[in-house]
Parts: sequence; C-alpha cells; structure tokens
Amino acid sequence: MKKKLTQALAETCQKEADLVALCADAPPDPSGRWRPQDHLAHIAWLRDRDAQIIEAVRTGGEIPPDFEGDISEEIYAATRDETAATVIASADRSWARLLSVIEACTDEDMQRPHPHRDGRKLVDGSPGDHLGAHLMWAYLDSDDEKAAEEVQLWARDLSARLFDDPRSPSLASYNLACFYARVRRPDDALPLLKESFG
Repeated sequence: MKKKLTQALAETCQKEADLVALCADAPPDPSGRWRPQDHLAHIAWLRDRDAQIIEAVRTGGEIPPDFEGDISEEIYAATRDETAATVIASADRSWARLLSVIEACTDEDMQRPHPHRDGRKLVDGSPGDHLGAHLMWAYLDSDDEKAAEEVQLWARDLSARLFDDPRSPSLASYNLACFYARVRRPDDALPLLKESFG
C-alpha cells in the first residue's frame, strides 16, 4: 500500500505544478470566484491538516478537531489576501510535511481508522482526485475545456492504476461525470455516473 501511495503522491505533486503555473498575483474576485492560487491554498491547507492528523494518530498525539461550518470558506477567507508566492511556498511546505509523515508510517499505521470519518481508513483514496477537481475548475474558469477534461482523465487513470479499493475509482468516475455534465455532454456523463454508483 505504501509503495503505491508514495507513487501516487509523487505523480500528484508533479501534476500540481500545472496549477502552480496558473497562479499570478491578482486581487480577489469581488464575486468570490476562486483564482488558481485560491484553489492551491485550499489544497495545501487541507494537505497540511491531513499530515497533522496522520502524525497524531501514528504517534498518539493530540488530534486536530473535526471541521465545523464551511471549511472551504474559512480557508478562502484566511488566505485570499496572500500573494501567489506565499501560497506556493505554503503548498511546498505542505508537500514536504505530508511526504515526511507518510515515510514514517507503516502499512498498518495507514490502515488505522480515521478519527473523524466513520468507516474510512486513516490514509484513504487517491490524492489525485482532490487536485483534479480543483485544477478542472481553474481550467474551466480560463475557458480551457480541453485541459479540464485532460486533468479529470489523468485523475481517473491514477486511481485505476494505483488504488484497488472500491471508493477511489468510483469517485474518479463521478468527478469525470460531473465534468461532462458541466460542459453539457450528457452522453459521456451518464455511463460514468452509472459506473460510479455501480
């Protein structure tokens, strides 16, 4: 499990460079629409928190409390005035922290129950799904439908290659179906929706 996860993390880190390349200093959108750096800040914040939880469970430390309210809005409010460079540096630090924490884990550690998610393991699912969803929205906001589709196909492929739990490929198919629905391609979306719930 650890070997496959490490490979998935490496591929996801490499793909995140595509989101980093879209980041540029610009004032927050008055409508609240997220800029690429807002997507990156969100991902980095949650990745860092995941690392904190994994390390706390592994070592018997204090586990961060579960979310209350809309965590996405809280992260956005806390980070929207940061420069792109600051957000990118935070993302780099969150990668370093998570990779270090995973390196210290055994397969048994990763199979422990998640403290806040009933029925879920401590380390569960493909890391590409979250990045794929946010990068998709960043591409759609820049009217690059082809790149948005490609990143969803990448996330689905990553899940299929490296994860054999039923949840990961189902989530990847669902996310791809949502993309096709969003761009008004129902004939592509419907089979994937059936697959994701099958």
